Amino acid sequence: VADAELFINGPVCPDEVLVEAVLSLKTGEVLTKDGMHIASRPMLDEVFHSELHKRFNVKEYSRDFIRISVPEDIFRNNDTELRKDFALLTKGKTSVKLSGTNTFLGDEIFAEEGAGAECCTFNSLNGPIYIGQNSQVWEGCHIRGSFALCHDSQVKMGAKIYGQTTIGPFSRVGGEINNAVVWGYSSKGHEGYLGNSGVVALSFLRKT
Repeated sequence: VADAELFINGPVCPDEVLVEAVLSLKTGEVLTKDGMHIASRPMLDEVFHSELHKRFNVKEYSRDFIRISVPEDIFRNNDTELRKDFALLTKGKTSVKLSGTNTFLGDEIFAEEGAGAECCTFNSLNGPIYIGQNSQVWEGCHIRGSFALCHDSQVKMGAKIYGQTTIGPFSRVGGEINNAVVWGYSSKGHEGYLGNSGVVALSFLRKT
């Protein structure tokens, strides 16, 4: 509808079925789940009206979905979101071939253009591994899925990275990491352990 806008609750993590339900909303409808406002399509001149919720046609969503309620939900649900993102990002695409000096276990490994790795182990038997554009995994690393290394990032030599881990863009990490989400433009250069962490912004790297 030309005079309507779609509003989506920020903590909601979408999946294909939920996206379809949200996009099917008509003007004046709100999608809810157990009292939680998921999305709505109000008239533009009613967006900030205090009585707006009383004039919605409420549609109750019957399926479960992931929502971020507390900070630990970020890493607690990262494996599920990684798998969904992997499917979306690689659909209909062909992976760049990584060097034969690496060891590959499983076939859910995808590398974007410009990605590189030498003398590393990639184990996707328990979850997919995604290597973003222009990202590098340096020699001697051992990586288990599910794992995502976003674009223009590096994993330092000898790192050990366990599943359910995401490294944001323009970041550099080393040491031992498990079930963590590292924000973009961050650096974990030390050899120590980092685990079960959803908000990491250590020292910032300059984009060069």
